[in-house]
Amino acid sequence: MIFDDEVPMPEPTKAEKELDRQYDFADHRVQFDELVAGELARARDKFPPINSVHEGYAVLLEEVDELWDEIKKGGPPHRALAELVQIAAMAQRLAEDVVRHA
Repeated sequence: MIFDDEVPMPEPTKAEKELDRQYDFADHRVQFDELVAGELARARDKFPPINSVHEGYAVLLEEVDELWDEIKKGGPPHRALAELVQIAAMAQRLAEDVVRHA
């Protein structure tokens, strides 16, 4: 089993607390696409457009690496879900910023 509830979890880092604040995972009615839309809007506000397919690949790879890190930690599933949301948002952003304008 990937996520073992019996493994003691270390105290969340500042970044993890921010991640929990960004996503209200307690509300299971929130749809994945709504989470992605929110993350995409936040990323647009915070970061400049992706300039090339190579840059977009690097952004996506970083997000996938973060998902893998969460999986290896064996932490709560909502942390992996947060990374999946970020992967989906960055894939959409890559499509909008680079691929559509090629």
